[in-house]
Formats: sequence, structure tokens, C-alpha cells
Amino acid sequence: MQSLRDLRTAVRRMDAPAISLFKNRIALAGVFKHKRPAMPARNMRTNVEFTSDAFPPYPGEDEKVNPGIWGQRLAEFIVSRLPEYGVETGNFYPEDWGWEIPVKNEAFPIFIGCGNKTEPGGTRFLCFIDPSTPETRTGLFKKVSTLADVDRVADALDEVLQSHPAIKDLRWLANDEI
Repeated sequence: MQSLRDLRTAVRRMDAPAISLFKNRIALAGVFKHKRPAMPARNMRTNVEFTSDAFPPYPGEDEKVNPGIWGQRLAEFIVSRLPEYGVETGNFYPEDWGWEIPVKNEAFPIFIGCGNKTEPGGTRFLCFIDPSTPETRTGLFKKVSTLADVDRVADALDEVLQSHPAIKDLRWLANDEI
């Protein structure tokens, strides 16, 4: 019986039609493992919207992001309160869509994005957690589950936002509502 390394070397030396025939024969013999089934879709809590008049823009803030976009006061509030719920953050910074708050996490990068929603009145805000998928890749091949770490950040963010008396109509959005 040839080793797996010998089989791989043999496959590399074949042309495309021969490889296809070889793989079909090997698959019938049960040599190749079947791929594991994809994780079922799960509606993760990664997007939350609310209304509040407690986070008005700083003068000139929209020059750091985009015209009509702000949320620096909201980012300051979130960063000041997350450590109370066991979530450490780095320094937040402006993006063209709002403000990004990096979350310290060993397994993979996580961040919270926040900003106002551009609609009349200007009191509606959206915060989102990234990644928003049940798995992410670290390196080239390794997949890791994001569920526990994203849930931990979502729980803390929910507590922080619920604790502010001027935040109203807080609602976590389903993935298809975004």
C-alpha cells in the first residue's frame, strides 16, 4: 500500500483528465474523507440599534469620518463602560462609516463599530460587532468558532447600552434586517 505522500506525488504528476479520473476512483474506494457539513446558520447578536439624544456630534467630527456621520461620544461612552463587564478595548479611531473600537481578544480580532444612522432627526444609532459569522479563519487554514467571544462582547455591549437612561428603543437586529 502506498503512503499518502506517494499518492499526492502521483496526483501532482498527472494531467487534469487523469486527476479527475483518479479522484473519482479513489472517492469510490472511500480514501478521501467527506467534508464536514457546514455549520447551520445562526442568528448572532451582532447589530443593535437605538435612539438617543445623549451623543450629539462634536464640532467638526464629520471631517474625521464622512459628512453627516458621527458617534465619537457614543464610542467614548462604550469604551468607558465595557471594562465593568469584563471586556477590554484598545483606542478607538474614526472610519468613514463611524468609529471603530478594537476589543482585546486572544483567539481572533474583534471590534465594535458605532455611529449614527443617517436619517432625519439624527437620534438613531447603530452598533455592530465584527466578526458577525459563527466561524472565522486564523492563518491560512485554521477555522475557529466566534460564538462564545462574540456573545460575551454582545452581552457586555447590551448591558452598557441598557444602563444609559437616555438610550431608548434598543433593539438587536436579525441578520436579514440589516
